[in-house]
Amino acid sequence: ATYNSLSRLEKENMIFGFVDPNPTPENDDEATTTALGWTLRNLVAYLSLRLKLGGKDVTFLSYRPPFLRRIDGSGTATINEISEDFTNDFEDVGDEYGSDDDDGGIGQSLLVDIKIPLAEDYQWSSPSVSPTNCYKCVGWELNKNNKPGPRSIDLRPLVSPSHLARQANDLNLRLMKWRALPSLDVEKLSQLKVLLLGAGTLGCGVARTLLGWGVRQITFVDSGRVSYSNPVRQSLFGIDDCMDGGKYKAVAAA
Repeated sequence: ATYNSLSRLEKENMIFGFVDPNPTPENDDEATTTALGWTLRNLVAYLSLRLKLGGKDVTFLSYRPPFLRRIDGSGTATINEISEDFTNDFEDVGDEYGSDDDDGGIGQSLLVDIKIPLAEDYQWSSPSVSPTNCYKCVGWELNKNNKPGPRSIDLRPLVSPSHLARQANDLNLRLMKWRALPSLDVEKLSQLKVLLLGAGTLGCGVARTLLGWGVRQITFVDSGRVSYSNPVRQSLFGIDDCMDGGKYKAVAAA
């Protein structure tokens, strides 16, 4: 169920939780000034900008388990204690269960009531908003629509075989320019357009040489099909290209 599908009573009793990465204080003096994790700022901004809860009082659960379970290489779970008992001015959820050993993993988690800022408070570029009233949220900035939101980047090309091969070839060309041919114009080579008539033994060899020199745009003209005798002599083709009567050489080479 989504938040908007909940009833009014369910929304009033809703508690928003997050895993708090902050360490638990080791003594009572530090506990009275416990800082909440940075993830809370992003969660508050989300509730204001996406769920339109600006101006409302919302309860948050700062989840702080007393133990951290890690799985080692053998698949065995090990338990590392990361906190001790302490008291603080927040409502300690773990107190309802007695000791940390009986609280079901809640540990020294905290319940905190926060008044959600208005959406207008996040309009950082607005001249009507005073800089002292601007709220910050880690990882968010104004996007192309001038609204705060997450930024993303497409990393698929970094794991694409063709992209990695092109990167390796470009590196070789830069090394050649540095070591032997300072006058080599790598950028100009990459912008050349080549029309290659024939994709036979000679055509495949020429095409591979052009690719090695950084030429990226090659057009093949050949009406023949790939036969089983071709892959041995013509390096642009494989056995799969010979199946079902053979692919057109121009298509398979490209």
